[in-house]
Amino acid sequence: MISRLGLLILLALSLFITGFNGKVLRYQPSGLYTEFNYSEEHSYAYYRKDLREKLSRNWQELLEAKGAKTPAEVERIVELLAPTDKPPLNCSVVPDRLEGGRYRRGVLLIHGLYDSPYVMKDLEKFFNENCFYTRSILLPGHGTRPGDMLEISYIEWIKAVDFAVARFLDEVEDLYIAGFSTGAALAVRKAIKDPDSIKGLFLFAPSLKLRTGSAALLHRLGKKWVPWQRFDDDDFVKYESITLKSVIEVKRLADEVREDLEGQADGLAIPAMIVLSDSDYTIPAKETIRLFDEGRFGEKSRMIVYHRGDRPDSLPAQCYNPDASSGKDCRKLYYNSRFKYEMADAVYQISDYSHMSLTLPPDDVHYGLAGDYRYCLQYFFGWQDGLRRACKADVPAKVCLGERSAFGSQKYEECEVQGRVVRRLSSNPLFKEMTGQIGNFIDKLGTHVDAQ
Repeated sequence: MISRLGLLILLALSLFITGFNGKVLRYQPSGLYTEFNYSEEHSYAYYRKDLREKLSRNWQELLEAKGAKTPAEVERIVELLAPTDKPPLNCSVVPDRLEGGRYRRGVLLIHGLYDSPYVMKDLEKFFNENCFYTRSILLPGHGTRPGDMLEISYIEWIKAVDFAVARFLDEVEDLYIAGFSTGAALAVRKAIKDPDSIKGLFLFAPSLKLRTGSAALLHRLGKKWVPWQRFDDDDFVKYESITLKSVIEVKRLADEVREDLEGQADGLAIPAMIVLSDSDYTIPAKETIRLFDEGRFGEKSRMIVYHRGDRPDSLPAQCYNPDASSGKDCRKLYYNSRFKYEMADAVYQISDYSHMSLTLPPDDVHYGLAGDYRYCLQYFFGWQDGLRRACKADVPAKVCLGERSAFGSQKYEECEVQGRVVRRLSSNPLFKEMTGQIGNFIDKLGTHVDAQ
């Protein structure tokens, strides 16, 4: 999110700018999915089918407006965005089912703000291949168009999670939740409110506090969109344009969850594996680290921190737990997030990890190092056109991968010396190492994970 100073500057500038053309279709609410209107009368299969139909109608309209509608293209987009439902693959070690037909364990995956289930798909694959029944949900306001985020309330996201958990518990004995960013905050909230229903949590860059700056002030002044944050929305699986209402709603959720978490006398009763970058621009990751160090997540929880180290190479995970030497489990692992990474005959300079770099592997066809989408939205001013073009170019030797800032990117010594532009890292070169640690965490909870 944009810092307080950044938003104040944008506010001062935006007061001199005329209102934007509100007739752009994608900036208008669709009326399809801003409220969660599914209830206990509805099955999960009905929810998925009905939502796919809504997504199809939405994208038919949007693509038709661009003169590019084809049934195949609509179906392709819907497939990327729709909630999933995947029983476990054949399991050689852990039996899939218990007597009576219920599955032994399941994972509900919840995406983040502006995202879709796409960002959780490789985590879902990891769990599914390790004998977990997996489901993902699409949060209200998402997957359709940015205009739907003008009318959203975080209460609707809570309703979606409650519904998905209730339906999943009809099918599985032990239920876990994996959440990214806003999805992680929703997972923590559910674990606090209903601890008997949840076996464990997997939290990626949890939004437990937000840098919202002056979003509320801008909204009270009648602004609907974060200034200069309305884009072409070329990314089909994630909104690029940002509404002030959505920022405010995430802050309300984060504040509620953080206060509830701090109110737990003995910490969270549900063990959690937490993964984050301590250079995260979107959320103040140090707040989550503080809560972890204070024991707010309980003694059984573990954390992985991606930290830009002093040495420019990839180092083994370092244990920063003061009790490690006494033979206790290492509760917090630090991975160096500054290294060179080789893939498909190309060498990539990884200078740091970003908020959005955790949940997908480096070879992802969309957000991967050589993917078809390159995050360069941080260069949004006209005078940054040259930086934006260089950022989007498919020339690994001229790009560093790191984190953004309010008006560009973070500064990295190795990038400036070599004249490289910084692109926001949107995948995790250490994805296999991360899922290995997740597997170890699950094993310590007493449920085996197959080696992959």
